[in-house]
Amino acid sequence: MRQTLTEEEAFQKLIRHHQKDPQDLQTTTDLALIYIKRENLTKGQPLIDQIIEQDTNNTGGYLLPIYLELGLMYLSQSKVELAESKLEQILALKPVNLDLSDFYLNLGLYYAQRADGQLDPKIFFKKAISNFETVVQKYPQGQVYEDAQLYLGITYMLQEEKQLAIGILEKLSQTAKNDDIRDRAKTVLGNLKELLDKGDDAGKEE
Repeated sequence: MRQTLTEEEAFQKLIRHHQKDPQDLQTTTDLALIYIKRENLTKGQPLIDQIIEQDTNNTGGYLLPIYLELGLMYLSQSKVELAESKLEQILALKPVNLDLSDFYLNLGLYYAQRADGQLDPKIFFKKAISNFETVVQKYPQGQVYEDAQLYLGITYMLQEEKQLAIGILEKLSQTAKNDDIRDRAKTVLGNLKELLDKGDDAGKEE
């Protein structure tokens, strides 16, 4: 409760600051980000429009965090086309040292979780793998680096790419710094090997 009250007090302070100085882009950006996180574009969009107009090429560094938060918001709403359009806008600005690992991870999860309901699930699995691999290859220091490896291994398993899955999961089960990730990798790996053993036994019986 104390944290909520503190956050609300800071929010009201931003509103008052913006009312006094509406041209302060830092305050405008901080306020817009809060509205985006609250999924309140009714109040947030005018602020977003101001930032786009005044920092079109991200010269001041205000535009990129807006696009990033909007993309994550759209992903949370399963509006993947809008999310990917924001990613394209981000990449067009050629960001330096911007960690997009969470964005790519969530894109991967979106496609992986919806693959089974598609006429051609391979297309969705392929997109999921591409996004997970982007995290692994480009953001080895990111917070979701090990998560991406876990989901990549699981997706390969679902795609019947069992040896690729085993390679990833075996390494992760031994090297993951996150205890939960390491335990989950061991569990999935154990289940996968058990399935392979049963398949071998069935083949021998035939």
